[in-house]
Amino acid sequence: AWEHGEHLHLAMQAARLVFWNWGIASGLVQWVLGPGPATSTTIEDCKRQLHPDDLARVEACSAAVMAGTSEGYTVTHRVLRMDGSVPWMETHARAVRDAEGALIRIVGTTMDVTDRLHAEDALRASEERLSAIIENTPNVAVQGYDAEGRVLFWNRASERQFGYNAAEAIGRTLDQLMLSAADAAGFRDLLAAITVDGLPRGPYESPVTRRDGTGAVMLSTTFALPISVGRVFVCMDIDITERKQVEEQALRNARVESIGRLAGGVAH
Repeated sequence: AWEHGEHLHLAMQAARLVFWNWGIASGLVQWVLGPGPATSTTIEDCKRQLHPDDLARVEACSAAVMAGTSEGYTVTHRVLRMDGSVPWMETHARAVRDAEGALIRIVGTTMDVTDRLHAEDALRASEERLSAIIENTPNVAVQGYDAEGRVLFWNRASERQFGYNAAEAIGRTLDQLMLSAADAAGFRDLLAAITVDGLPRGPYESPVTRRDGTGAVMLSTTFALPISVGRVFVCMDIDITERKQVEEQALRNARVESIGRLAGGVAH
């Protein structure tokens, strides 16, 4: 039994977790911090350790248990430590009642989640930066699709290049927007192939029809995001319509010049 208890205390230390037991009649809170007897403090001392901006929120949670409208709560809050640090804690609490339903005590755990919250904040900031980059990339149309080819996101460059705003595009398939039925089916086949081998496709040329009816040619690359973030396919398009027109005009000029030289040779 001692060995099991020691292992439990080591796990608590690793998780930065403490158990506590708030006796309602006595007003004392017993804290299990490690091997040995529990440490007792008054509930008022516990409240003084809470960050002032979080006190009312935590008190509202415990008041609901006291009133019998809640059997427990989970709340994230800050505490004031003697060393001046202000870590974030996550508290889970449950009511313990007697046979008549009267509240005897509230028991719970409190865990230091400072590192987790900082990591979540950093990840959220990173995702917001990436989203802002994608949304505001001026010359690259970026869209997201599900496995059926339905639009999941549609950046501003896509709005400019294809003529549909995000609200109009999201939830629709490309045959409803800018591809022929055959080309849309080919795009779905491409997504299925990426699903099988995980390899990106492109760059490849994609003829499209804009909302205003004009034709355009896109240089496209399509790939899948890691399955851990959900099956989402991303397509990135660069408008090469003008370049294709210049190339085609150059070919026409070259053909005319070649015919001219041939005609001149025959004449001689």
